[in-house]
Amino acid sequence: GVRNVLILAGNDWNRTVRPTDMIRAASDCGLYVGAVLNTSTPDRAAEIKLAGRKISYGASFFLTQPVWSYETVQEFHSALDRNGIDAELYWGLFAAHDFNRVSRIGMDGIRVPDYVVAKSMNGSSGTKISRELLDDFRSRGENVYLMGRRYDTGEYKRYSLKEFFECAGRSRI
Repeated sequence: GVRNVLILAGNDWNRTVRPTDMIRAASDCGLYVGAVLNTSTPDRAAEIKLAGRKISYGASFFLTQPVWSYETVQEFHSALDRNGIDAELYWGLFAAHDFNRVSRIGMDGIRVPDYVVAKSMNGSSGTKISRELLDDFRSRGENVYLMGRRYDTGEYKRYSLKEFFECAGRSRI
C-alpha cells in the first residue's frame, strides 16, 4: 500500500484546505510525508519558519524548487540548522536543453538566474550546466531530483539523458 506522500499545493491551490492540514492528515494516517521548500523566495526567513511548521505537522522530507548553486544549499542548511529543523532534503535540479529559452517562456515560482541564462547564451548547453551542478551536488553528498519543463510548443526539447548521466558518472541507463 501507500507509504509515502508528497504534499504539493502550487500557486493556484484552492486555499480552503491548507497544505499544513494535508500534511497533518497524511502524517496521522502513518504516512511518511514530504513537503516543498521554496528556495526562490525573497523572504527566506518566512520560508524557514514555514518549514518548521510543516515539520511540526508531520513532514519528514522536503523537495525544493530548483537550486542554481551550492551556495544556496549551504545557506538553507545553515538556516535550517539555526532553527533546529532536521529533515531530509532533495534539491531540485532543473534539466533543460536551453536555459535562455526556459527563462523567456517563464514558469510559476521558478526564475532562471541571469548568470545561468548568460552561460546558456554564451554557448554552454543547458545539459552541460545541469551536469556541472549534478556533479557538484553529488561530490558533496546531497540528494537531488530532476525537474523539467514542457516547452510552449507542447513538445519536449530532447537531449540525451544517457549522456547526462554518463557525464555524471552514472553510465547504467
